[in-house]
Amino acid sequence: MLMRLVAPFSLGSLFATLKGRRDEKIQNTVQAIAMLNQNKNTKAAVEYLEKTKADVEFCILNTQARFRLALRGSPLCNRTATTLAEKSVKSVGMLENAIKRLIIDDKWEETVKWLIPHMCDEDDPSSYKYFLKRRRSQDLRLNRFLSQLVIITETGFGRELINQDILALLLELCNHYRETNHSIYLNTLKILANIVMQNDYCATAVANSEWLPVLAAMANSQVFEEVLMAEKICNNGLSVFDSSRKPLKTNIYELFRPEDDQPPTVDLVLIHGIRGSVFWTWRERDNSSKTLRSRCWPRAWLPEDVPVPMRILAIDYLSSLVHFVGVVETLSTRARKFAVELRTAGIGDRPVLFICHSMGGLLVKRILLDDSEIRRSTMGILFMATPHRGSPYAMYAPLGVRPSDDVKLLYQQSTINRQLHQDFLKIIDTVPVISSVAETEKAPFIMRQKGILVPPESAYLERGAFYHINDAHHNICKPSNRQDRIYGVPRSPLISRFFQVP
Repeated sequence: MLMRLVAPFSLGSLFATLKGRRDEKIQNTVQAIAMLNQNKNTKAAVEYLEKTKADVEFCILNTQARFRLALRGSPLCNRTATTLAEKSVKSVGMLENAIKRLIIDDKWEETVKWLIPHMCDEDDPSSYKYFLKRRRSQDLRLNRFLSQLVIITETGFGRELINQDILALLLELCNHYRETNHSIYLNTLKILANIVMQNDYCATAVANSEWLPVLAAMANSQVFEEVLMAEKICNNGLSVFDSSRKPLKTNIYELFRPEDDQPPTVDLVLIHGIRGSVFWTWRERDNSSKTLRSRCWPRAWLPEDVPVPMRILAIDYLSSLVHFVGVVETLSTRARKFAVELRTAGIGDRPVLFICHSMGGLLVKRILLDDSEIRRSTMGILFMATPHRGSPYAMYAPLGVRPSDDVKLLYQQSTINRQLHQDFLKIIDTVPVISSVAETEKAPFIMRQKGILVPPESAYLERGAFYHINDAHHNICKPSNRQDRIYGVPRSPLISRFFQVP
């Protein structure tokens, strides 16, 4: 395993030599366009076209070249010919009706029928209160329609939806809800990410549409969610034509990948805990002096500090403290779904590391128990405040309401968690390196109370290095800078042992 990782590092000079041979001097726009279409020295080709302010409107750019431009956030996307949709500013009701009229399958028809109740009959239709209540109900119902479309497009129907002008409709939804409803906006982008990876027809339709300059603008956004979604959509479009790029399913995000001339030799997967998110769990510690949202530290620091090409993925999922209605995802169902999505993303093709916070560690244990292919490729795990034996505060989390299954799993007396831990200990020796981190500071909880949510005796694993960090539960995965001890833990021994990091 060690030789597999060190070898690519020793071939660094070879990578540089091969790269140098491809760095041809670009003479004109035609040559730059040809190199862009062939994915040869793409960076130099884009820089030439941008520097010379080349007129690319009537140049023939293939689908892959268009996605590469958008992925780089190039202003050339604004001057690239696209298929123009009919301009129309639709109301919320019109947008909802357009969604409902989509012809997909019987399951979609059942969803539409189920989500059309009579709203606000008891209120005066002329009152402002009625308007606000109706608007909230419309947005809620629209988001449920979109959530169902996310699920449906995971398995297909891209061509059928494109032929019903779904791309223009999704763009209208994004423009309408970008500033007012984050959930609707994000679901719209997830649908597009699912559609674009289905086949060359879908990828080409997206690349030739008015989405192209929008994706380029998102790639340059100060909002991390927009950057990740733009990169995911472009990657999924490229994956149709390029086997080295793997499609990213709904719950998988790519935080970093090396340049095309340096294929990754190792994968790193991040998994957040309960009520966490890929969009904020892995941020650098917020500082009041910063005017912009802090960076994602694995994306910003690890590629510079690890001397081999590394791809960084992250799993994102919804979790909560309480449960009211709806389908419940258990640890096992989540783990099975994530294992499939990880393998689709290429996890298992090369050595893999996991860094997981809180309940994310329980998910990793379940995934490795259930999936032998991923387990064989796993060379290291860092558990950050993972409640292997539950949390003494879990039973108080949903005070006065029904606790979610996520919270029940964290009860100290949880038989599911206890059995999970016992089963994992049976396979623990198959993972070469394991490190664990425990919090030592109290975190705010409920009723102005504070406590150590995952005490050291619960975070302790019977194998590997064990570190105590003087910080609270939610900050233990957020280093302030490269010198922070929190950042030092994943680099030693999890990374330094294999990558010769000093």
